[in-house]
Amino acid sequence: MQLTPRQLLKLQLSRERSTYVPGKASAPICPICDRPIFDDEGDLHECIVTRGMVAGTSKEKRNTIYSRYNCVLRHNTCPDGQSHKPGIGSETDFEKCLRQIVEYEGYDKIIEWLDRLAEIYPIVASQAKQRVVSTFISIGNEGD
Repeated sequence: MQLTPRQLLKLQLSRERSTYVPGKASAPICPICDRPIFDDEGDLHECIVTRGMVAGTSKEKRNTIYSRYNCVLRHNTCPDGQSHKPGIGSETDFEKCLRQIVEYEGYDKIIEWLDRLAEIYPIVASQAKQRVVSTFISIGNEGD
């Protein structure tokens, strides 16, 4: 069975974004609750550009959003019981997910990816880039 681009990315991020958890194993950390994601507790989440934002386009075009510059692994329901809204979710969840992507991939790489995405989805990518830039500016000003 061949993996879909989404399944392949989930496996890659599970491996590459894992942290050692004492007494357990390595596991990715949920950006929402900051706790490890074990086994099948988590899912791939499109943070910046969601599946809903590109619905109605070809599968080939939709697959472009399955990128390390757009996705995080997070719990479906965090251990404290917090359940996540589908799609973009709350502004706080968006900030937490964006922070994690920036930590692993870098802000400039995210912007480069959005610029490339604009060739396929000009309006969606432009709006997403504006949100990323404004969120990044507000995150950067938190300590002021």
